[in-house]
Amino acid sequence: MTSQGDETITATELRAEFDALLEQVARDGKRIVITKRDRPIAVLMPYQGSEKPKAHKITKRSPFGVLKGQLEITGDIVSPVYAEWAHDIDAGLKKRRSQDT
Repeated sequence: MTSQGDETITATELRAEFDALLEQVARDGKRIVITKRDRPIAVLMPYQGSEKPKAHKITKRSPFGVLKGQLEITGDIVSPVYAEWAHDIDAGLKKRRSQDT
């Protein structure tokens, strides 16, 4: 799986010498095979592209308008929220108070 010219290094050694190994790969252009328990698990190799990789741009979206076209507002949403059932509750409370006294 590895070529004869590839250098191998354990995952533990990679953690300890990561910065130096990155510079070595960029400078020499040679691959380094990373092993764990004597099995190859990854390859550290120089970037082959002709231009710099583009960073993934994360766009922030406003939460306003997310549900546009998915909801329908019915009735009056501007008037104070005091429903007809509130009168029934008030009447019930007045009745209890009068019974307690």
